[in-house]
Amino acid sequence: MTPQFVLSTVGISLLLKMCENQEQRSRLNAISNEKSLTGEDKKFTDALKTKALNTLQQSDVKRRRQLSAELNGLYAFYNNDLSQARTDFHWLISTDTYLGRKVVEILEVFLRSQGVTNVQHYIPDSLSTTSPDRFSKGMQHLLKWCEDTIPGYKEKGYRITFNLTGGFKSLQGYLNIVGMFYADVLVYIFEGSSSLLRIPRLPIRVDPQPIRAYAVQLAMMAAGHIVPYEQVSALPEGLLDRDQQGNASISEWGLLIWNRLKGELLGEGLLPFPRLVYERSFVTDFERATTQNKIQLQQTLAKVATILEEHNGNLAKLKQDGGLQYDNYVNKRDEEGRPIGHFRVSRGLRVSCVVKNGKLHLRRFGKEPEVNANP
Repeated sequence: MTPQFVLSTVGISLLLKMCENQEQRSRLNAISNEKSLTGEDKKFTDALKTKALNTLQQSDVKRRRQLSAELNGLYAFYNNDLSQARTDFHWLISTDTYLGRKVVEILEVFLRSQGVTNVQHYIPDSLSTTSPDRFSKGMQHLLKWCEDTIPGYKEKGYRITFNLTGGFKSLQGYLNIVGMFYADVLVYIFEGSSSLLRIPRLPIRVDPQPIRAYAVQLAMMAAGHIVPYEQVSALPEGLLDRDQQGNASISEWGLLIWNRLKGELLGEGLLPFPRLVYERSFVTDFERATTQNKIQLQQTLAKVATILEEHNGNLAKLKQDGGLQYDNYVNKRDEEGRPIGHFRVSRGLRVSCVVKNGKLHLRRFGKEPEVNANP
């Protein structure tokens, strides 16, 4: 039997079902976007959480499905038998709100009580419907998580399912499209129904040609860089977010498209990132590398270039980045007496380099012991 990776979006309908009257429902809706609660609002919400968990534990399957949209989808997916879900991996995704966290906690406790122990949650920072900017920023965090998490399960043979029965409509709407790139199937249950609707992934392929010329800018924007809009104005508008100062950053849709194309664009030749110079020895190492290592390297180079660009070439900022772990070798210098530095690409891959004339000259790339022995 094929193992499943099941992503379920989470909303607050379960808490709303616990409200005794319209006044309580209105009160809950009024605080639905708050990241934290205090005083009476916190007591009110926590009491609803306790009530919801107790009610779920004491109810039969039919009642549980009526109370929780998320469980409605899961029960339908597993033919009303959650014992079938015990060997699968489950991720609960909610908004970055107090109520969202409470519902996630309820569902995690309940699912574990049913023997579904492989359940975790991810709450993207800033994801809420408070404003379009916050929602967009939160979706970018969610897309990064998808890119960092889902392909690993896919490579291990898991079938990817997006259960979009629960959650806010705005989150569902975005994940409809995201799911076409990451999921094998999307499942829904329309309100008032108990029958599962399955939507298979469509064979979507993104044409890289229109954005190939902007690979450097997109790689750096994916690393958090902001560029003058005129540098990228020829890109499709939906890939960019513009601010009032005339600058552009990558949008959530831009990040989705970039994630689909980066393997092809970063796995080819070295990109001309600003403030970086490639020595012949480095180019040779790059050409010998596997495609996956080339992609990892160029993502790291985009990050290095972004840090240097945003801090006017200040090398100290590289040293402050915990992921790069930039440092100088002890008693190792280049032919002209400059100290040789190094930074991390991944757990086992390193780059050696020296600083010349305000630029970072890259010397070697490869496995850590090999680079360390001959930087």
